[in-house]
Amino acid sequence: MKNFFTTLLVVIFINIADTYAQELPKDGAVITIEDTKLMLIPGEELTTDLTLLKSKRYRKAKFGGLATRTPKGITAEFVEDEEQDGLYHLTLMADETATSDNFTLIIKGEGKNAHKVRGLAVSVNVTANQIATSND
Repeated sequence: MKNFFTTLLVVIFINIADTYAQELPKDGAVITIEDTKLMLIPGEELTTDLTLLKSKRYRKAKFGGLATRTPKGITAEFVEDEEQDGLYHLTLMADETATSDNFTLIIKGEGKNAHKVRGLAVSVNVTANQIATSND
């Protein structure tokens, strides 16, 4: 009877762990982000983390990085984390020429094995807060 309860606890633990684990792609890599809706205030930097999940087949493969196109007045920079493989930091910045609007960033792979990276769409809302350029 003691063996039955031990087995039951192990099965329950595995099911719970499997529920919270991120599913790996079948082939290539996929970009994930915690929140796909971001709010950007002109004049302030917004930094968020992206993860590049690799399939078992591509676990040891090297990827070139991430890239996106932005509207006028918005800059995006991707920096790969030095300590954790597959973790990228996205920094968004809006200057005073950026219009207060919603837009979608399509984040894709670039460089080596870019064709194996499944892209990600992120919605960005630029708020109406204005930057004071003079005090007159």
